[in-house]
Amino acid sequence: FITSVGTRGSNPLQFQGPIGITYNHKIGKLYVTENGSHRVQILNRDLTFSSTFGSQGSGNEQFQNPYDIAADSDGNVYVADNSNHCIKVFTPEGKFLRKFGSQGNGVGQFNSPTGIAIDCRNIVYIVDYGNCRVSLFTTQGQFLKSFGRRGNAKGQFGSSYGITV
Repeated sequence: FITSVGTRGSNPLQFQGPIGITYNHKIGKLYVTENGSHRVQILNRDLTFSSTFGSQGSGNEQFQNPYDIAADSDGNVYVADNSNHCIKVFTPEGKFLRKFGSQGNGVGQFNSPTGIAIDCRNIVYIVDYGNCRVSLFTTQGQFLKSFGRRGNAKGQFGSSYGITV
């Protein structure tokens, strides 16, 4: 154990259901998604409060149960907005850029995205909990491919939440 930060609550450095965490190497900040507060808190390298973005809702700058979070090589931040069934992309400071995906089980659609990771080639990997698959996208939101389906056999998933690449 090295250190900890925060208490339960809704003020800066207080958390309600922290779920996802990522470090943005481009700007040296830590991002934490809060499922209970429907927001993202940004912390400085020394774990002091920097800023926050998001609120509860379905608008571009709002979340409904944000789960995981990841940053691309440009420092842009991607949030798996679970109950809005999409991925929202923000600047490192938290300004909305774009979103991709919609609710459903078709190509490029999600049923409760819970995990997100971005590889060194800027390919975005999304864990789609409800559809029991992993889908790959470009950073602009263009669907590339998916793999997996519900089940217990090879190449199938049950309850999947996170991903690391």
